[in-house]
Amino acid sequence: MAALHLVNRPAADAARARCLASLGSGDTVLFYESGVLGCTVGSIDRRNAQPNVRYVALRADVERHGVAGRLDRGVAIVDDLEFVDLVASHKPIVSWI
Repeated sequence: MAALHLVNRPAADAARARCLASLGSGDTVLFYESGVLGCTVGSIDRRNAQPNVRYVALRADVERHGVAGRLDRGVAIVDDLEFVDLVASHKPIVSWI
């Protein structure tokens, strides 16, 4: 089963960088809280990315931080129910604090 990586840190954070470097094929990265600030256009380096990595951002935090129109290509917006579905369908759940 693929991992779900939870990122609540902005782009310059070292934990976020370690997360993106550790992704495996089929993993999902969920940006929430201040982490959504790190998924705006050009902020996700995919040059060495594994295939089939999915990037998503929590809708409430995207709206709270006003970045809805500035998300990087390929970052999907999910609501709270979709977040619960992601948790239920991934193992392990990795929180990058």
